[in-house]
Amino acid sequence: MVSGGSGVRQSARESLSATRELSNTQRDEMSAPARENKKGPVTQFLQYKDFAASLQSLMSKGGKFQKAGTTVLSILGKVSSGTAKTVDEAFAGVTLTNHGESRIAHCRKYDLTGYARLVTAFSNGVCMFLFAGDHDATDKWLDGNRGLDFIAHEVNGRQEIRQVFISDQAPGKQGIIASSTDWLQSEPLLELLPLERRQKLLDGIPEQVLLTLSSIYSYTEEDDILGALGRVPNQAQADSILDVMLLLRSGNRVAAHNRIDLYIDQAKPVSELSQAEVQSIVSSETAVLTSDVDPVLFEHFVRTASFKDWMLYLHPSQRAIVDKDYAGPVRLAGVSGSGKTAVVIHRAMRLARANPSARVLVLTLNHALAKLIQELVRSSLASSQRLDNLTITSVFELCNQQLKLLEPDKKDYYRTRTVPSKYVEAEHIDDIWKEYFTCETNNKEADVMFDVVRTLLVRNIHPQEYLRQEFNYIRSAFAKSERNRYLEMDRVGRAIPLERRYREMVQAGLEGWERKMGVVGAVDDLGVTEALYKHFASLGADFDHVLVDEVQDLGTLELRIIRALTKQGPNDLFLAGDAVQAVHTKFCDVKAAGIDLPPARWIRLRQNYRNSRQILTAAYAVLQSNLERVPPALSDLEVLVPEFANFSSAKPLLLKVNSVEDELTYALGYCKQSDNMLGSDSKACIAICGMTQKAVEELGKDLGIDVLSDSTDLSGARLFISDLEQTKGFEFDLMFVINCAYGVIPQSHLPERESFRELCKLYVAMTRAKRELVMSYTGSSSTFLVGAEEHFSVGSWGEHEVVPAEVTVRSQAGLKRDDQPHEKWLTTGRDFLKTRDAVGLTVAAQDAILAAVTGRSLVRREAGRPKEVEWPHFDAFFRTMASDPRARINIVSKEVWEELESNFRSSLPAPASEVAAPKPSADPRPVSRRPVASSDGSNETAQEIKKTFTVFFNRSAKGYQGETLITYLLAVMMVATNSDRIAELQVGVPIRRDLLEYLLPKHIITHWQSKGWLRELRTDPTRLVLTKSGVDVCRGWIGLGPWRPQQGAGPLSEQRIESFRGTILRGPELRESDQFERKSFA
Repeated sequence: MVSGGSGVRQSARESLSATRELSNTQRDEMSAPARENKKGPVTQFLQYKDFAASLQSLMSKGGKFQKAGTTVLSILGKVSSGTAKTVDEAFAGVTLTNHGESRIAHCRKYDLTGYARLVTAFSNGVCMFLFAGDHDATDKWLDGNRGLDFIAHEVNGRQEIRQVFISDQAPGKQGIIASSTDWLQSEPLLELLPLERRQKLLDGIPEQVLLTLSSIYSYTEEDDILGALGRVPNQAQADSILDVMLLLRSGNRVAAHNRIDLYIDQAKPVSELSQAEVQSIVSSETAVLTSDVDPVLFEHFVRTASFKDWMLYLHPSQRAIVDKDYAGPVRLAGVSGSGKTAVVIHRAMRLARANPSARVLVLTLNHALAKLIQELVRSSLASSQRLDNLTITSVFELCNQQLKLLEPDKKDYYRTRTVPSKYVEAEHIDDIWKEYFTCETNNKEADVMFDVVRTLLVRNIHPQEYLRQEFNYIRSAFAKSERNRYLEMDRVGRAIPLERRYREMVQAGLEGWERKMGVVGAVDDLGVTEALYKHFASLGADFDHVLVDEVQDLGTLELRIIRALTKQGPNDLFLAGDAVQAVHTKFCDVKAAGIDLPPARWIRLRQNYRNSRQILTAAYAVLQSNLERVPPALSDLEVLVPEFANFSSAKPLLLKVNSVEDELTYALGYCKQSDNMLGSDSKACIAICGMTQKAVEELGKDLGIDVLSDSTDLSGARLFISDLEQTKGFEFDLMFVINCAYGVIPQSHLPERESFRELCKLYVAMTRAKRELVMSYTGSSSTFLVGAEEHFSVGSWGEHEVVPAEVTVRSQAGLKRDDQPHEKWLTTGRDFLKTRDAVGLTVAAQDAILAAVTGRSLVRREAGRPKEVEWPHFDAFFRTMASDPRARINIVSKEVWEELESNFRSSLPAPASEVAAPKPSADPRPVSRRPVASSDGSNETAQEIKKTFTVFFNRSAKGYQGETLITYLLAVMMVATNSDRIAELQVGVPIRRDLLEYLLPKHIITHWQSKGWLRELRTDPTRLVLTKSGVDVCRGWIGLGPWRPQQGAGPLSEQRIESFRGTILRGPELRESDQFERKSFA
């Protein structure tokens, strides 16, 4: 950074002021009314991006200000209707202010009632409505937009109008453009520019000057920027760089790009357009042609501001799609936040208006979103303009309504819960599935799949979840009469191969599941689709135009029904979606559904409008770093590269906390304190990974918080909770994604090559955030986040001074990782193999459990002594095996017992004494009385904290290598497991993760986990355990057991290990205390 005295800065200002006199003169001439009309009458009226909101704000003040706003609406009405074709006709009867306005180029400012003002810019046959407000608001807006002018970019032979800001320090001019510091930007300003633009802007500048300019940041003082630019020899170039720097400093990258384009002649001022070019102006993101604004929608917005901006304005790329007619079905692919839903709605409204006799249908996957869109469309139209031929509903509800007509005797049958009686609470479909799979209520039909369950366990897959996904995959692909094709099909998107015999079992299990749903009187979404498909031959083409949102989550069967309900012809089907937002396990074959989609009718939207740069950068980084999880059969999955919105926010937060309950209470507390929740229309959502919709609904009842679901009224609340899936289609000012932990997402017991669906769910939830995203986890963070950490601000909740909310949660569903072991283990061996705990068991271990845990207790006499040979439940069996080695004889082999012990010993409920603080060291050295610095900054002596569990950390340990590192590591393992000697280390003893992470480098822990020497405790992610191989490695380093270190390294000194252990527990000697810090654990 370059800085100088005030004389240097003044000289720089004077140098920049005396520039481009010819250009200034030309602009002065163009600002005269006579010159403005020299190329003919006004033919184009446009609205600047700030205009609608400013007029709404003016109207909301009421009284004389509302009268002023009505005057503006009257002017717009004349323009929209074509009554006024020139500026004189449009503004007839409205008076220009007495004093001119120099802060904005070509500005015309009009007096309105109550000293309100209407600000426009008029030049060369183009009139731009800029701002409407009271005197103070207008003056503030003008000051904040000093130097505003407009340029034209040629795009496909048409002219798009874009904003540009130009400093002009000549006498009587606006001076330097407004600028403020964007504290959220950390890079040097010039690095924010694309390479090609940067090179053209800086072409020819001396190397030393470039070095100075490259050291300018958003926090660099304006005078220092001016001083640096005083060394640029080309004044026009210096002027352009000044404006670009100031715009980047304020976070306005788009305007900075526009300023460069003007400098390098890639755009030209509106004042220099030919008449033909003026005639070819189209709407842009900056300025919308008045003819492209629906006057009814606009007036409704101005008077009420009760619906989103996207119901009012469309960007040029969106407008082109809305207005274009197609010969047949169309597929719109768009990145998250690109306005796909807006395009669907506007296109539907256009088609409905164009032909009132045509029936138009909009389908969404989300019931709540369908309801929201219905309300938006209904409220946006006057009663005389109701679109009675436009229907908006969800796919589920469409099928349900059709079934009510075809099966009137089953009016209440097709719903996702059983029909409640006064004695029984309505049962959720998730509960019914669990009941079926585990063969409760004496229904054993699911046992036809038991061999499939066993093979999935061996492959480390949780059968309960995987088989339900497989059922949905089949049901989405085929009608019941076609399901034999499943036996031979290529299961695209499914990573676990299944032989034909296993597929036959799955098919039989699916038939039993459908019978189960029929008996209890409940169906899910696919069940409704199947029920309607039985009447496929009776379906009529009731709709002329059908538009589908989130089409990526529909299956073949659903698309067949939609095709059948739609008349074939121009604009018949419009299918919008994003492949990387697919969250359901479905099979979709568009051709098999009878839909022809040639490449020419595939269109794409890449510009994101919803998320800040920082939020979208983080979300896209998470997506990109995990694309290897996509199965090979889906390798052609189209992942659109997004174009970023033109606003910044803080980096998303990634925070660690002690429990999921704490994550929830901190999130609730943060909502109360967040600046993004200060506005009355601000909304927040807490999405919880790893929770079913049913669990979320129960939690919402406990907390008194609205849940995103089929019946949610978004207008009725500001805070919502949700699972990941239900967030789709919505957006929030503040978004939390909690429980984003290792093993929760992606689920540890589902195929890694199929975890892309969970990746899509996480991506969807992250991209719901407009301005603030907070993610949190307990234990270790999700593997999805590995490689993307640089795009987050990583820390803990404790660093943010948030007061957790005080809440009482009666239902713990979903907040706990799993049921308590003793509850799951009180089952027969067959039922135990259906639990999550059985995942990963070998065939031999499964056989042993099935043979021994039969559901009865059986004792035989062997060699004259009683011997138990069968057990009523797994808990009794395992406790017997664990407590008496002799009992294992002829029951389990040595290898099977080692497997069972490694998997389950740590899950046994342990008395408190087993997890107490480590025993004091036998080291005879006296305790140092000199204070040792605590990691939390306190300074207590060892005596003062004698009632707490305290360890001492030598900062030099970070540099330990070789045998010293191994010796220290073994001492840490002894401390962590409360062992006096290495030989006493045992498999499965719980180890505090936070203790290991404090004493050991994280890469060491990660290495041990990758080697299988350490693993996470199944029932508590905050605890680790040594595996059998891990214990063998520890013992091997002192010469015990079968394992030996490579390269013939000799046994380590147990005396040195004990010395390290004593120092960790008791602290250093007095002379060493400055090298240590300590930490207390509760």
